[in-house]
Amino acid sequence: MKKVCTLVLALVLVLALSAGALAADSHLHRILESGKIRVAMIPENPGWSVMDADGNWVGYDVEIAKMLAEALGVELELIPTEGGNRVTMIQTDKCDVVIASFTPTLERAKVITFSRPYGAAGTLPLCRKNNVFTSWEELADKKIACARGSTNDVLATNTFPNAEILRYDSIADAFVAVKTGKADVLFEDDSQVYALCESNDDCMPMDVPLKNPAYACFGVEQGDTIWLDYVNRFIDNYMYSGTFKDMWRANFGREMADLLNY
Repeated sequence: MKKVCTLVLALVLVLALSAGALAADSHLHRILESGKIRVAMIPENPGWSVMDADGNWVGYDVEIAKMLAEALGVELELIPTEGGNRVTMIQTDKCDVVIASFTPTLERAKVITFSRPYGAAGTLPLCRKNNVFTSWEELADKKIACARGSTNDVLATNTFPNAEILRYDSIADAFVAVKTGKADVLFEDDSQVYALCESNDDCMPMDVPLKNPAYACFGVEQGDTIWLDYVNRFIDNYMYSGTFKDMWRANFGREMADLLNY
């Protein structure tokens, strides 16, 4: 009996030490210890996040990142990244979290972990007013611009095998391709398309149903359940209070999608 008690106590001690080691290695612990949180974000993402020539950031994701840093009581470091590099930023520990209209695809979920949703979007094509299309079917053999490695890239590639897919490292470059006639349409999420059309009166969103409506989530390192639990509590608190919905309305000029009423 004494040996059994000794073994049980040893096991409890090992588990306690393991839990302490995991807590110390969590991004949450490292953030609190360093006094800084590193947030990766896309700098040309209208409505979500935009960085101007002076390095000033605005947008829904930016406001949320600031609130997260304030909740933690730490300094915020915003790190510009491209859409196709978001997963790599997490895997290589270049950031603590990605907040960048990040769609939680099953493929991405194999290598990183996603938070609860805090936004939603679907793909909507943008075209020039002097080159209008009225259906998805018309795009079957057209030149489609998109951000490399994005869900819009995957949609274009899989849905339109006979189209010419023009992939760019940034959303801004993909949009310029349409503006200058190098591409017929831009595939981007609906929030960005509406924002781009507001400031470019020679362009318009196509009047078609959204493709691939999906949630947007934070991206964090796989296995860091302590940090994941914190960001989920953060999102829950502000979703339930209505704060995120008010911020969405202010940044996008419309109500949050019904699928976010959770």
